[in-house]
Amino acid sequence: MLSGLIPTSFSRLQSLTRVDVSYNKLEGPIPDIKAFREAPFEAIRNNKNLCGNATGLEACAALMKNKIVHNKAPKVVIFTVIPLLGSLLGLIVGFFIFLQSRRNKRLMETPQSVRWCPDWELCYADIIEATEEFNSRYCIDGLQSCASIRTSPAVKKFHQTQRGSLRKVLNDEEQAVKMDWDKRLNLIKGVANALSYMHHDCSPPIIHRDISSNNVLLDSEYEAHVSDFGTARLLMPDSSNWTSFAGTFGYTAP
Repeated sequence: MLSGLIPTSFSRLQSLTRVDVSYNKLEGPIPDIKAFREAPFEAIRNNKNLCGNATGLEACAALMKNKIVHNKAPKVVIFTVIPLLGSLLGLIVGFFIFLQSRRNKRLMETPQSVRWCPDWELCYADIIEATEEFNSRYCIDGLQSCASIRTSPAVKKFHQTQRGSLRKVLNDEEQAVKMDWDKRLNLIKGVANALSYMHHDCSPPIIHRDISSNNVLLDSEYEAHVSDFGTARLLMPDSSNWTSFAGTFGYTAP
């Protein structure tokens, strides 16, 4: 099977009287000689794209024009679609920038008392870690949307203490038996956390002055919570003062 253009050297074969190039893949103009001009259509049919002055063939000028238009069509589509896609992408990016700017503006207008930190995701992650994934013992009245940080049980508000004070539990033989050594160790850690928070995390530091068994409250899980700040004092840095004795003998800090 032949393919491509018919060689121009055929134009010099003036004595050629008959040709048959049918059922090939020839294309382009046929040689301008009598054998091709007078060839029947069956002799040149079923080729790829022959043109010229012969029966059944399209004129080469018209064929080349159609070919140019056909070749231009994809370019026209490309040069039309690409700018449209670029404009659409620009609109999408601009829309997201607009939304982000509005969000940042709302954050800037948020009162300082509730804007815990500039990165809300980081704050949320810190809260999740600090509350052990919103464990109920760090939540006020069991509402997990109102959690207190595990390092600050001293400032947590309770409407009911459930098991009452540590003194009450220890004086109840049945409840005292339930307080095994693991619970007692956990209780000590809870009180230590509360004191550490008051002394080192509060500004100014808080001196409770009466950490007695009466002022350590237990919840249903035997978690300790410091209460009764009636005798507490704020410790101002670089200050010295005298105060009268307050609290319970044997439980006052030195």
